[in-house]
Amino acid sequence: EVLKERISEFSMLGSSHDERKAKEEAEEERQGKGTIVINTNMRHEKNSTNDESTSWLCDSSLIPPYSIVTTPCQTVKIALLGLMSDEPTMFHDGAFRGIPISNVLTTYEEYYQKLVVEQKLVDFVVPLTHQSLKRDVELANFILQNNGDEKSIIIGGHEHHPIDKLVADQERDKKKESSSSFDSNQHAVRILKSGCDAQYASLIDLEFDISSKPYRTIKITSRLVDMATYANSPRIQKIVDKHMSVITKLEDEIIIDESTYRNDENMEVFGGSSLMSSSDLDSKNTCLSSKGTRLQQTSMGGFMCQAIKDELEVDACIINGATIKGHTTYDDNRVSYAQLKQELPFPTKMVVVPMARHELMDAIEYSRNYGEAAADGDFDGHNATNVIPRKGYLQTDFDLHSEIVEKEYYYKDSADILTIALPRNLLNGFCNIQPLVELGDRLKETNQFPDKDDYMPALDIVLRYACKAKWREIARMMQQNDASGGDKESAMISFDDLDLNKDGVLDRYEIKTLMTQLLGYEPSDFAVDDMIAAIDDDKNGTIDRGEFSYLLATMERERNL
Repeated sequence: EVLKERISEFSMLGSSHDERKAKEEAEEERQGKGTIVINTNMRHEKNSTNDESTSWLCDSSLIPPYSIVTTPCQTVKIALLGLMSDEPTMFHDGAFRGIPISNVLTTYEEYYQKLVVEQKLVDFVVPLTHQSLKRDVELANFILQNNGDEKSIIIGGHEHHPIDKLVADQERDKKKESSSSFDSNQHAVRILKSGCDAQYASLIDLEFDISSKPYRTIKITSRLVDMATYANSPRIQKIVDKHMSVITKLEDEIIIDESTYRNDENMEVFGGSSLMSSSDLDSKNTCLSSKGTRLQQTSMGGFMCQAIKDELEVDACIINGATIKGHTTYDDNRVSYAQLKQELPFPTKMVVVPMARHELMDAIEYSRNYGEAAADGDFDGHNATNVIPRKGYLQTDFDLHSEIVEKEYYYKDSADILTIALPRNLLNGFCNIQPLVELGDRLKETNQFPDKDDYMPALDIVLRYACKAKWREIARMMQQNDASGGDKESAMISFDDLDLNKDGVLDRYEIKTLMTQLLGYEPSDFAVDDMIAAIDDDKNGTIDRGEFSYLLATMERERNL
């Protein structure tokens, strides 16, 4: 609804873009209601596939390959290109149904030659990109080497922090003193990225010399504007408030609290560089935090990995730091449903693979010391030292972290084969963690690589773990209440006690009633649904006697371990 209000004139597709939403945006633009979506290098040919559902990507009336803007005096014409990264490891599995993405450099050159040199439709080309800073630098060098423009600009996305980087042609400017100033370099490309979530905007001015053709860019200035200093649009705010009423309930629905880790007697969390026990969480000596996941092991990273490890019953779990996005410290160790989704915003597809112990340790060491560095300025705001942030920095479960800190792995067989849960895209080269890339290649060669649909989203696993913990807490509270009125033997939670209408299953109403009585507040419907889904093995929306008995048996087994 906000996009229909045409809050921006142009946009382009992104690596995390939902295909259906992208099509809706394009449809709105064709009806003259929304933002113009530019797509230059994903021009799907109509008859190249039997999947007609993606033919809209090559419909120029729906998504144009470029758009032309002019200076206020109508003299200088500029073509805007929308260039999506062709880095294969950037995308989630099945993005845009696997449609090929043309090489950014060759696509840029193709349209530059067509629009500037051959048809002379425009004077300049400005690429709008969604790719890593490394690829933007490659594009800048390509522009300097192949086109006549003395000064140019790339307006980019993808990075989560503002970036202003100068790429100069030192050879062509070798007669001049080297300078980091854009104006001091005769031949240079300026890369500007304003970060994520519209926290900032880059206000850019291009000045041209139009005394003779071809026109020249003589000056490019940019100022980063903090959008918080501007008042909200009443029109947009009204739309947002309407939809935020649902989100507000999510904000208040606590998913993770002390009950989530109460039963993990050996769970360890992190406070700075020191190792602490689960009792510290209860006593508030330390707290869950996802700050600096690209720099260090964090307590939130450890908790998520531990939850996935326990839920999938594997030997260990690892997740790259860039996947965890909250950058938040939870002083009261309470995390809401919405906050958890903010921590894991992507459909991180967790798979389980066999891995030798030494391969696991090699992968962790490589990710933390030699892995692909995060973009310039991408320090999560928490790097007080010269430590290099790495988007592949592997977070580990608490048990594995303890093993690393205590160097216990020295006393274990390095050739032991372990079952490891990890994001599947790490095996395909995302973050370029070489030990994992090599493992992925070997699994493919031996036909052991997980199938396309053989995964579980990390968020779903953590939610299921948290909901089961909530079930344990409810059972514990019921047993305490019962025990206060009789002996311990009689203090056993009964399925029949909860089955209010005696129909043999526990439905949403009965579970909501139970949660309201014991937790002291009425949970939202989606929270009740998550509680049901956590132990509803046959997925019929209710909990039968067998499913409930299995939960109790699991709790009893955990108490006896």
